[in-house]
Amino acid sequence: MADRLASDAPVVNNPDLERGIVKIILGSRLNAREQAACASFKSSDGDAATDQTSRSFLASAFKKTHKSRAPVYMPLDWVPPTSNECERFFSQAKLVYSDLRKSMDPDTLEVLMFLSFNKD
Repeated sequence: MADRLASDAPVVNNPDLERGIVKIILGSRLNAREQAACASFKSSDGDAATDQTSRSFLASAFKKTHKSRAPVYMPLDWVPPTSNECERFFSQAKLVYSDLRKSMDPDTLEVLMFLSFNKD
């Protein structure tokens, strides 16, 4: 079971994104590939640009240089993992939506899948 839940399992489409999200949540440093995969989650730095323009040339020359700040990412605690029920639902939908039923209305397919999934 551990091999199915690992970040590099065969069902994972983007392992760099998986590892990057985990590292962002844990507060660890990301490597270059993980940073590229998680670039869409990065918060914009609009405050740094306005601070830089308001400072005079002399003040900026004598100001101590700071260490490069770690990039700020939006909170990723809300990203839900794919559950087994969700995986099971999509595999059932794939079986129901066969070649013979391709002309079925999507609303009808939705009702059929809802009824078959909640028949318990």
